[in-house]
Amino acid sequence: MSLEMMFLSPLTGTTRLVEGERAHFECTYDSSYDPNLQIEFLFNGKPLISGSRYHIFCEFGYISLDIAYVYPEDSGNYSVRASDMFGEEITSIDLKVEGQESIQTQSMHSQALPQLQAFDAEYSNTVTEEKLHFERPVFTSHIQNIDNLLEGDSAHFECQLIPVGDPTLIIAWFHNKTPLKTGSRFITTTDFGYISLDILVVQPEDSGVYLIRATNSLGEAVTTASMAVKAKPAVQFQTQYPEGLQQIQALERFKYTKPDEEREHWFEGPVFTTALVGPNDLMEGEAAHFECQAEPVGDPDLEFIWYLNGKELLMGSRIRTSHDFGYICLDIADTVPRDSGIYTVKAINKSGEAITSSTLRIKGQTVIDIQCRHPEAFMQTQVLESNVQKVDRRVDESYERPVFTQKLLSEVNLKEDNYMTIEAQVEPSDDERLTVEWYKNGRPLVLGSRINTRFDFGLISLEIMDLIIEDSGFYTCR
Repeated sequence: MSLEMMFLSPLTGTTRLVEGERAHFECTYDSSYDPNLQIEFLFNGKPLISGSRYHIFCEFGYISLDIAYVYPEDSGNYSVRASDMFGEEITSIDLKVEGQESIQTQSMHSQALPQLQAFDAEYSNTVTEEKLHFERPVFTSHIQNIDNLLEGDSAHFECQLIPVGDPTLIIAWFHNKTPLKTGSRFITTTDFGYISLDILVVQPEDSGVYLIRATNSLGEAVTTASMAVKAKPAVQFQTQYPEGLQQIQALERFKYTKPDEEREHWFEGPVFTTALVGPNDLMEGEAAHFECQAEPVGDPDLEFIWYLNGKELLMGSRIRTSHDFGYICLDIADTVPRDSGIYTVKAINKSGEAITSSTLRIKGQTVIDIQCRHPEAFMQTQVLESNVQKVDRRVDESYERPVFTQKLLSEVNLKEDNYMTIEAQVEPSDDERLTVEWYKNGRPLVLGSRINTRFDFGLISLEIMDLIIEDSGFYTCR
């Protein structure tokens, strides 16, 4: 079947548009023509790119294309192509889009523009600018010297200048003949002839001569002043808040003081009322506890020091001491042999000292514990073993001397990284006392992860993995 006269009406629509306007194209076709008919939109001979600006409608013989807002690049030829197995038919239309300028200079309300122009013409006045004449700059007041400033204080310079309002007037600050550096500490002000400089938190390097230079087209003027800053010492011994210090001193005058009889109380020298007692012999791993009692009770200057074999005892997680109301104790958890020795506690105050001692011996345990942990069960095991009937097994010792029934290969040539296995057979194969030794170049062969030997029922083998040059040599099995 032919496609002739498939389109009932050609593609129509507005062919000239301005940028930003909406485009609409439409046509009709015979929908009863072919159920396998395919409809496609083309732009300049290529399939139309889909997007949010394009909307295509095709249903019940009606085809339309809507472009929401057009751009100059949308100009070109738009076509509708209908195709099936017999052929295709195309209807097309050309579109021209006129671009707009980036900046809109035309009036958006052309009707109101003549009215505005009439108002402007009615109230327009001719403004004549008078040419102002200024004199050369003159300082009516000068900046003053600043002396005896302390580090951390603030400094302020100010002066007055004429003429006022000269747009060509330039004000410049200098410090020791160099332009003043800018920063958060320096604040300059120039306002209607008033000129000032504020320096926050002065430092010793800010000392020197400060100069202001005012310049215009007719000349210049300068004014100078000096500033001296005294540095503070590195360590501040004076109070930074005198008012607060006076209040603290007033509060301290009301501080509680002990009565004379209480302050003059004197404690006697320490005395142990009970000697140091504790275990004398312990097994390794057991806990040790020493204790004693001393007087006076309540002496704030009384101290207790522990010693082991004449050296001050080091405290730790195993060793703890305590003393409370004349009761003194030492606890050692999980004792070890090095804890053995003479333990001494010394009590010291302003009136004297006292000591008491005790001896501790720790019996160490062997690294491997061979003693029975359950003696009762061990006795029962021995009773059971005594009831077992023993079999008299005699060992046949009539073995002959070993003989190699299959000897090692006389020569093996291999490459590096290869795997080597050499084997031999020996008789008797069931002799339990038979031992096998390997030698390399007359020395005992060192075994390792690469070198393994086997001896099983008379079969002797040597395996070497990942051969290296150093493995070369003469191997002997004895």
